[in-house]
Amino acid sequence: MGSIAVLVLLGWIPTCAMLFALLPPVRACIISFLGGWLLLPMASIHVQGLPDIDKVFATSAGVVIGTVLFQSNRFSGFRLGMADILVILFAGVTCITSLVNDLGPKDGVSVMLKQILWYAVPYIFGRVFIRTKAELLDACRLVVYASAIYAVFAVWEWRMSPQLHQKFYGFMQHSWNLTMRWGFYRPMVFFPSNLALGTFFAWTSVVAIWLYRSKLLPPFFGVPSVVIVGMCMLGLLTSMSFGPWGLAIVGFGMLLVWQKTNRRFVAVIPAILAFSWMVTRYTDVSDGSWMSSAIAQVSPERARSLQYRIRAETILLDHSKGEPWFGLGGWGRNRVTDAAGNDVMAADGLWIIYLTTYGIVGLAAFYFWWCYPLVRNLWQGRSTETDAALMAITIAVGLQATNFLFNAFLSPVLTVLAGAIMSRMESESYPGRVTRNQTYVPRHAIIR
Repeated sequence: MGSIAVLVLLGWIPTCAMLFALLPPVRACIISFLGGWLLLPMASIHVQGLPDIDKVFATSAGVVIGTVLFQSNRFSGFRLGMADILVILFAGVTCITSLVNDLGPKDGVSVMLKQILWYAVPYIFGRVFIRTKAELLDACRLVVYASAIYAVFAVWEWRMSPQLHQKFYGFMQHSWNLTMRWGFYRPMVFFPSNLALGTFFAWTSVVAIWLYRSKLLPPFFGVPSVVIVGMCMLGLLTSMSFGPWGLAIVGFGMLLVWQKTNRRFVAVIPAILAFSWMVTRYTDVSDGSWMSSAIAQVSPERARSLQYRIRAETILLDHSKGEPWFGLGGWGRNRVTDAAGNDVMAADGLWIIYLTTYGIVGLAAFYFWWCYPLVRNLWQGRSTETDAALMAITIAVGLQATNFLFNAFLSPVLTVLAGAIMSRMESESYPGRVTRNQTYVPRHAIIR
């Protein structure tokens, strides 16, 4: 890792803090997480006794500092909800895992702090800063505009090869072996991998299309709304991956069904299917062959990739049952290696990684936390079909619940918005709880 990457990571902490002094709080929060996730290097700085400082650590730390210094009043009237308790519980479980596996309290506190900065801070601060319909809409617009701009860099790498990270930070963030498909390059820009970038474009494209369809996406500095949507979709196309393409198509279809039937249950279907997969795989009810057979009818190449993942799941599932409740802990203890120390098969899905590392308790806390907004959406006493931003983000959260089966990345930008929709749902169910700070309307609600 070069010195430029170190300077950018460390410099982003005070930069985020200053954004809270210069911008409206909603925009400071969203721009901090957007800038950190989209622009910072895929690198980490080792600090003794603390989690490694990576792009999410730097962003979350900067947001916390900026809030304490300039926006501490935003916590006035805030109450911890069930989802907040679940994400804090997950962080606590990771500490217990270290203690159970004799890794020591120092390791436990370090791992717990990492989970707090990776998940709890974006989620809870999304709840704190984005509480009203206008604020959620403003946040979604910023994300869509950023996605459209980022698509320019994705298209460039699609044509020229994924080399921007190398040019700016001096090293390649991922293996070169997976960059080519169908005669074109698969861009990564500053993301962990091409699949992570494709997934980002998938859910932001769904949000962009839905806002445009609802006539809630104004031009951006003179660029027509239809062009903005087109750029998001172009970025999605450059991913050259069936997974992100399928997520976008399914997501848009679910939104149409929700709107036409006013059946909120559609949003929770992906989470139920994902949960069913995890249970049947863990209990050996299903070996997963039916899914690879179905995929083979469309793409034999993708079916072979899925078969590899299923075989890896099977090996790791057997390994996890040695310490089922709290997992095997970090430092590679959850891996299955050969005599040379190499992985027998590498895990891709976040669910199997968290099951082997933090056990059933850790995985359950994490998964129920992430799916709680979907469950809460079913309880709403009032109709939300007119809130296009809430609908789009709820669907995106549901799609991500399915994506945990196959990939091990979660955008902190989506985590912030997941927290935001929880506050929106609470304000609909309990309008009397809205405080003076919750009625904040962002300046420049429509970017011209």
